Amino acid sequence: MKKVSFLVLLLSLFTFVLFMSQREGPSVSNIPTITVSTFALYDIVKHIGGDEIKVEMVIPFGVEVHSFEPTPKTIIEIQKSQLFFYSGADLEPWISNLAQGKNLRDMSKYVHLRAPEEGDENDPHHHHEAVDPHYWLDLGNMQLLAKEIALELGTIDPQHSDLYRQRAEAYIRQLA
Repeated sequence: MKKVSFLVLLLSLFTFVLFMSQREGPSVSNIPTITVSTFALYDIVKHIGGDEIKVEMVIPFGVEVHSFEPTPKTIIEIQKSQLFFYSGADLEPWISNLAQGKNLRDMSKYVHLRAPEEGDENDPHHHHEAVDPHYWLDLGNMQLLAKEIALELGTIDPQHSDLYRQRAEAYIRQLA
Protein backbone atom coordinates (compact mmCIF):
# COMPACT_ATOMS: atom_id res chain seq x y z
CA MET A 1 0.00 0.00 0.00
CA LYS A 2 2.85 2.36 0.82
CA LYS A 3 4.40 1.64 -2.58
CA VAL A 4 1.15 2.47 -4.37
CA SER A 5 0.75 5.72 -2.41
CA PHE A 6 4.35 6.64 -3.14
CA LEU A 7 3.90 5.90 -6.87
CA VAL A 8 0.69 7.95 -7.03
CA LEU A 9 2.43 10.83 -5.26
CA LEU A 10 5.43 10.58 -7.57
CA LEU A 11 3.21 10.44 -10.67
CA SER A 12 1.20 13.44 -9.43
CA LEU A 13 4.36 15.41 -8.80
CA PHE A 14 5.72 14.53 -12.24
CA THR A 15 2.44 15.57 -13.89
CA PHE A 16 2.42 18.85 -11.98
CA VAL A 17 6.01 19.66 -13.00
CA LEU A 18 5.26 18.77 -16.61
CA PHE A 19 2.15 20.96 -16.60
CA MET A 20 3.99 23.92 -15.07
CA SER A 21 6.83 23.68 -17.57
CA GLN A 22 4.35 23.96 -20.46
CA ARG A 23 2.74 27.15 -19.15
CA GLU A 24 3.86 30.38 -20.71
CA GLY A 25 5.09 32.89 -18.21
CA PRO A 26 5.67 36.56 -18.83
CA SER A 27 7.80 36.98 -21.91
CA VAL A 28 11.13 38.63 -21.22
CA SER A 29 11.42 39.44 -24.92
CA ASN A 30 8.67 42.07 -24.53
CA ILE A 31 11.00 44.09 -22.31
CA PRO A 32 13.14 46.46 -24.41
CA THR A 33 16.87 45.84 -24.17
CA ILE A 34 19.04 48.95 -24.00
CA THR A 35 22.81 48.83 -24.27
CA VAL A 36 25.06 51.59 -22.98
CA SER A 37 28.78 52.19 -23.22
CA THR A 38 29.68 53.65 -19.82
CA PHE A 39 28.58 53.43 -16.22
CA ALA A 40 27.40 57.06 -16.19
CA LEU A 41 24.88 56.24 -18.93
CA TYR A 42 24.02 52.91 -17.30
CA ASP A 43 23.12 54.71 -14.07
CA ILE A 44 20.81 57.18 -15.79
CA VAL A 45 19.11 54.57 -17.99
CA LYS A 46 18.62 52.16 -15.08
CA HIS A 47 17.07 54.86 -12.87
CA ILE A 48 14.73 56.07 -15.60
CA GLY A 49 13.90 52.71 -17.17
CA GLY A 50 13.42 50.77 -13.94
CA ASP A 51 11.97 47.29 -14.38
CA GLU A 52 10.34 48.23 -17.69
CA ILE A 53 13.64 47.81 -19.55
CA LYS A 54 16.72 45.63 -19.48
CA VAL A 55 20.01 47.56 -19.43
CA GLU A 56 23.32 46.05 -20.46
CA MET A 57 26.63 47.86 -20.09
CA VAL A 58 29.03 47.17 -22.95
CA ILE A 59 32.28 48.22 -21.29
CA PRO A 60 32.70 46.04 -18.19
CA PHE A 61 33.53 47.51 -14.79
CA GLY A 62 37.25 48.01 -14.36
CA VAL A 63 38.00 48.12 -18.09
CA GLU A 64 39.55 51.34 -19.39
CA VAL A 65 36.99 53.08 -21.62
CA HIS A 66 39.70 54.74 -23.74
CA SER A 67 41.26 51.44 -24.80
CA PHE A 68 38.23 49.13 -24.89
CA GLU A 69 37.68 47.07 -28.04
CA PRO A 70 34.39 45.19 -28.42
CA THR A 71 34.21 41.50 -29.20
CA PRO A 72 32.04 40.27 -32.08
CA LYS A 73 29.53 39.09 -29.45
CA THR A 74 29.38 42.62 -28.00
CA ILE A 75 28.76 44.11 -31.44
CA ILE A 76 25.91 41.66 -32.00
CA GLU A 77 24.39 42.60 -28.60
CA ILE A 78 24.54 46.28 -29.56
CA GLN A 79 22.91 45.62 -32.92
CA LYS A 80 20.14 43.51 -31.34
CA SER A 81 19.28 46.08 -28.68
CA GLN A 82 16.49 48.57 -29.24
CA LEU A 83 18.79 51.48 -28.34
CA PHE A 84 22.51 51.90 -27.78
CA PHE A 85 23.45 55.01 -25.81
CA TYR A 86 27.13 55.92 -26.07
CA SER A 87 29.08 58.89 -24.76
CA GLY A 88 30.40 60.13 -28.10
CA ALA A 89 32.84 63.05 -28.27
CA ASP A 90 35.43 60.48 -29.45
CA LEU A 91 35.46 58.74 -26.06
CA GLU A 92 34.71 55.40 -27.73
CA PRO A 93 36.66 55.44 -31.03
CA TRP A 94 35.62 51.86 -31.81
CA ILE A 95 32.03 52.97 -32.43
CA SER A 96 33.04 54.37 -35.81
CA ASN A 97 33.56 50.73 -36.88
CA LEU A 98 29.90 49.88 -36.23
CA ALA A 99 27.46 50.08 -39.08
CA GLN A 100 25.52 53.25 -38.37
CA GLY A 101 22.19 51.81 -37.32
CA LYS A 102 18.97 53.46 -36.31
CA ASN A 103 19.48 52.36 -32.70
CA LEU A 104 22.75 54.27 -32.05
CA ARG A 105 22.50 57.42 -29.93
CA ASP A 106 25.51 59.72 -29.56
CA MET A 107 24.69 61.40 -26.26
CA SER A 108 27.36 64.10 -26.70
CA LYS A 109 24.92 65.77 -29.12
CA TYR A 110 22.58 66.63 -26.24
CA VAL A 111 25.03 68.19 -23.78
CA HIS A 112 27.29 71.21 -23.46
CA LEU A 113 30.82 70.20 -24.37
CA ARG A 114 33.79 72.17 -23.13
CA ALA A 115 37.38 72.43 -24.26
CA PRO A 116 39.94 70.62 -22.10
CA GLU A 117 41.19 72.81 -19.30
CA GLU A 118 44.79 73.88 -18.84
CA GLY A 119 46.67 71.16 -17.03
CA ASP A 120 44.60 68.38 -18.60
CA GLU A 121 47.73 67.50 -20.58
CA ASN A 122 48.92 65.70 -17.44
CA ASP A 123 45.85 63.47 -17.57
CA PRO A 124 46.96 60.08 -18.93
CA HIS A 125 43.81 59.98 -21.07
CA HIS A 126 44.32 63.40 -22.62
CA HIS A 127 44.72 62.90 -26.34
CA HIS A 128 44.55 66.54 -27.49
CA GLU A 129 40.81 66.34 -28.04
CA ALA A 130 38.96 69.41 -29.23
CA VAL A 131 36.45 68.80 -26.42
CA ASP A 132 36.54 67.09 -23.05
CA PRO A 133 34.62 63.80 -23.51
CA HIS A 134 34.01 63.47 -19.75
CA TYR A 135 30.96 65.75 -19.89
CA TRP A 136 28.95 63.65 -17.39
CA LEU A 137 31.01 65.19 -14.58
CA ASP A 138 28.88 68.33 -15.04
CA LEU A 139 25.53 67.97 -13.22
CA GLY A 140 23.83 70.20 -15.79
CA ASN A 141 24.84 67.75 -18.50
CA MET A 142 23.56 64.83 -16.45
CA GLN A 143 20.19 66.58 -16.27
CA LEU A 144 20.17 67.07 -20.05
CA LEU A 145 21.04 63.40 -20.54
CA ALA A 146 18.23 62.30 -18.23
CA LYS A 147 15.66 64.31 -20.20
CA GLU A 148 16.88 62.98 -23.55
CA ILE A 149 17.04 59.38 -22.35
CA ALA A 150 13.47 59.61 -21.02
CA LEU A 151 12.33 60.85 -24.45
CA GLU A 152 14.18 58.07 -26.26
CA LEU A 153 12.81 55.36 -23.95
CA GLY A 154 9.32 56.77 -24.42
CA THR A 155 9.75 56.53 -28.19
CA ILE A 156 10.50 52.80 -28.14
CA ASP A 157 8.07 52.06 -25.29
CA PRO A 158 5.21 54.58 -25.57
CA GLN A 159 2.99 52.91 -22.97
CA HIS A 160 5.54 53.86 -20.27
CA SER A 161 6.58 57.28 -21.62
CA ASP A 162 4.92 59.21 -18.78
CA LEU A 163 6.60 56.94 -16.24
CA TYR A 164 10.01 57.52 -17.86
CA ARG A 165 9.45 61.28 -17.81
CA GLN A 166 8.46 61.18 -14.12
CA ARG A 167 11.51 59.11 -13.23
CA ALA A 168 13.75 61.49 -15.17
CA GLU A 169 12.32 64.40 -13.20
CA ALA A 170 12.94 62.53 -9.93
CA TYR A 171 16.50 61.67 -11.03
CA ILE A 172 17.16 65.31 -11.88
CA ARG A 173 15.89 66.37 -8.44
CA GLN A 174 18.31 63.90 -6.83
CA LEU A 175 21.18 65.46 -8.77
CA ALA A 176 20.36 68.98 -7.58
